[in-house]
Amino acid sequence: MKVVGARGEACTRTTYGSAKENITVLTTVNAAGQKLDPLIVFKGKHMYEQWMLQTPEKYDFNLAYAASKRGWMETDIFYDYILKVFIPNLGEDRPVLLVYDGHVSHVDDKVVALAVENNITILNLPAHTSHLLQPLDLAVFKSFKTIWDRNLVK
Repeated sequence: MKVVGARGEACTRTTYGSAKENITVLTTVNAAGQKLDPLIVFKGKHMYEQWMLQTPEKYDFNLAYAASKRGWMETDIFYDYILKVFIPNLGEDRPVLLVYDGHVSHVDDKVVALAVENNITILNLPAHTSHLLQPLDLAVFKSFKTIWDRNLVK
């Protein structure tokens, strides 16, 4: 565990550790700068109304929600996102190239079959390399995480 604070004083901030809770956010954008509704995966068995955005009309997007045991992406959740959010927003132009990381939850026969049915080509980046290869991680999320962390410390 890594702790930030004065020696001998109560811990004021833990930057990582085995007891952390996770919330996963899946975002989808294209080369033209368009974005799809993000998916937020909370830790839990069920989704609860109070976890959801209460005033969605204030924003130019909707949110999709799911819950999983650890707050991580799972294959069924990813499949549902592709089926219910990604594909309906593609439009008529095909083929489509879908680039994503090779996390085990994204690599599944059902997802591949769905992609083939909808003329979607999948480019699967090697697992655990998105911080090096994936443009969103490099250009968007790094800045977001830095600002988020700075605000958490405040």
